[in-house]
Amino acid sequence: MVPVPESLACLLDEVDEDVVLAFIEGTQGQRISVPKKSEGSRLAAVYGEGIARALCRAWGGDKYVVPSCRAWRARKYADRGLPVSDIAARLGLTRGGTYDLLNRSGTQLCQNRRSWQDDRQISLF
Repeated sequence: MVPVPESLACLLDEVDEDVVLAFIEGTQGQRISVPKKSEGSRLAAVYGEGIARALCRAWGGDKYVVPSCRAWRARKYADRGLPVSDIAARLGLTRGGTYDLLNRSGTQLCQNRRSWQDDRQISLF
């Protein structure tokens, strides 16, 4: 089980997991200036009132670097049943790197990478 990263806990207390995943996907690695108040701020206009409220409460008046949280995101995507190829694309990793990340995080997709097949692809043999 991958614990919720501390840098995301305040966001998850305020908004839905889907909103947090979308926020991270669109902004990971960026440095965001967080105002002291979210009401009427550019932060609220761009990312939504819930995200802005949570960031202002935790980092108001400071900078916030949006983490990539790859292990946590990979686990969430796997729990939702996304194929490894889709997870890899969302994380910016190779399929092999995604398997390794998921296996390290406790999500055992398979023991042997080559034994896994995407259900959308027909067998060639």
